[in-house]
Amino acid sequence: MIPNITSYSTVPGRIEPIPLTIDLSRLNIAVEEMFAHVKFDKYSAFNVPGKNVNFNLNYPSKITDEYLSVESRKYVGALSKGEEDLIKQFNVSTSDFDTMPDIVKNSYIGEVTAQLTEWHTANRAELGKINRVHCVVLSNGSGHRLHVDKHTTCRYHIALTTNIYSYMMTVDNSEVKTVHIPADGKIWLLDTNNDHAAQNIAPHHIGKDERLRIHMIFSVSK
Repeated sequence: MIPNITSYSTVPGRIEPIPLTIDLSRLNIAVEEMFAHVKFDKYSAFNVPGKNVNFNLNYPSKITDEYLSVESRKYVGALSKGEEDLIKQFNVSTSDFDTMPDIVKNSYIGEVTAQLTEWHTANRAELGKINRVHCVVLSNGSGHRLHVDKHTTCRYHIALTTNIYSYMMTVDNSEVKTVHIPADGKIWLLDTNNDHAAQNIAPHHIGKDERLRIHMIFSVSK
């Protein structure tokens, strides 16, 4: 049977905002400063095969100092890849991301991370600990199939910039439910142990910036 696909404002227990709001303008400024710090081009997402790129905001301390002696490798490159690539190349998982560089920690990104960590510890500690913090840039035409994460229990999402054509999806009661997460400073909780996906289907005729969807993501695992 073909499942129904319906749009919702939230899906309780699956995709929903938590009662914590941040200053989105300050956060975007801090993120752009980090991009500039290592000359990261967010528009590169338009040119790579998967049409999406990642930017780490913390890293695993178990990675050798020799590898991390190049500053940019903490943020971009092989260490910013997906879970399976991290395991294959470095033998590290999401849960190993435990060190935030001082330049990040002392920015508003560090302040937001501390606020969220405090809320999570008080309210959802049973899900594990916050570990990897990174930004995911999806250009239009990018997304992920429905899947269940093996290495996280949930993730927190903050939409830094988005468009009305970008959605998170989850399966609930044999229905694919889509939710648009607006860029309004709210922090959203996503259940990653349930089938979920993300899509940016913005048309190509709108402006380049309008075609980008950038989320800051805080992973949680036990």
